[in-house]
Amino acid sequence: MNVNVNLKRVIELATKNDVPKRLILGKAAETFVKQTETARADKAAKFQELTLSNGFPEAN
Repeated sequence: MNVNVNLKRVIELATKNDVPKRLILGKAAETFVKQTETARADKAAKFQELTLSNGFPEAN
């Protein structure tokens, strides 16, 4: 894709109210982020019982 088209898209995105906190650019970056998020979710699921059993009751 043309660099000018990509730049235009980023500038358009910057003018919007609903923008991602972290913008993932490129297929390799997207693959990495998906793998990282899956690993994080798997780890959280492994310790879910412990996580849920140790909270402040008023926060539930």
